[in-house]
Amino acid sequence: MSGRSLFLGRCWQDVKFQTKAIHSVVDWTIALYLIIPGIAIFIGIYRSWWLDTPKWIEGIPLAAMFILLYFFCWAGGFRTFLQDADQLFLLQKKKVIFDLKKWAMLYSILLQGVGMLLVFAWLSPFLIGYYGLSWLEVTMLSLFYCISKWLILMLNKRFEGITNQWLKAAMSFLLFGSAAVVIVILTLRFVEHSISLLLVATLVFLVLLLIQIIPSVTTHTTALVDINHDRKQKLKYVRFILMSSEFVPKTIPFSRKRPWLFRNSGRIYALRTVENGLVELFIKAFFRNGSHLMSYLQIMGVSISAIILFPPVWMKWTMYVLFLLFMKKWLDSIWGIVTSNPLLAALSPDKERMRIAKKRVLMLFLTPGYVFVGLIAILSSMFVYLF
Repeated sequence: MSGRSLFLGRCWQDVKFQTKAIHSVVDWTIALYLIIPGIAIFIGIYRSWWLDTPKWIEGIPLAAMFILLYFFCWAGGFRTFLQDADQLFLLQKKKVIFDLKKWAMLYSILLQGVGMLLVFAWLSPFLIGYYGLSWLEVTMLSLFYCISKWLILMLNKRFEGITNQWLKAAMSFLLFGSAAVVIVILTLRFVEHSISLLLVATLVFLVLLLIQIIPSVTTHTTALVDINHDRKQKLKYVRFILMSSEFVPKTIPFSRKRPWLFRNSGRIYALRTVENGLVELFIKAFFRNGSHLMSYLQIMGVSISAIILFPPVWMKWTMYVLFLLFMKKWLDSIWGIVTSNPLLAALSPDKERMRIAKKRVLMLFLTPGYVFVGLIAILSSMFVYLF
């Protein structure tokens, strides 16, 4: 068994896992009547952007495009394809582990690079047609942002080994802020002056990237960190799908020992009724599991991005309606997971009280998201009409 064959086998298993997760909620009917027409509409809109620059782009500064590209630098992650069972046997075979991590690194670099290039292909009609950049400048920018993305993801992966959660959060925040200032300012200076500045910055970032990648592939002392990081990356893109599917009642592994919220269990409602108890149980279970809160914020973030980026007003409100339906469906699944706890099931609470408690939970959690995203949709629509 070689590291290359092991990588190919595990990569194929991962592709089948992701495909199965997607197929659990996106059947052929949905693909035929929703996704395929959506792709066709997008192709038509994208073609129109090349033929005639849309009016809604007027007034949007070039810096906003660079900030958007910077946010895409944080999407994704590096895979190692290491598994828990490797600690028993495979870690003794250093050559196999080295080859496995090497191929996994190349696979991750290629995958993340293709993703960033697709984003540039999406924005190219505006970068070239409206902001007046040349093809050479856009090519240089895409190379710079690809290397920046790899460097950011690699540095962020290194933070996985920090056990202190507050220090880890502080380091991530510091990286996010400092990288934003450096990358956005560099690209703006590049537009104002010459291409040489961006070329120098690209080479410097490339050297820093190699300094980070080489020890990451050759070292064997970070196996546990690599395994945990790979597990998170494996579930990252299917989290919404798994959590929204009532047929796939899975939960994200929760490894943090002490929650940030509701560390000390106290009463939220002074009046002790069955309904209040169920609502209190859901609130604590929701906020104590960071993956629930993060998914809630990610659903809102993706929806807000889509509402802002889609130019036609009718498409903005279509996205808002889809957000309403998806958020409701997702919270239904979280309620099902929380109330399926064996201890609660053994108590067999009355169905009518469960229905009332669920209604209160949905109102409590849906209202802030519905109102906030709705305000974004209103402001975004007003912006289109005014400008």
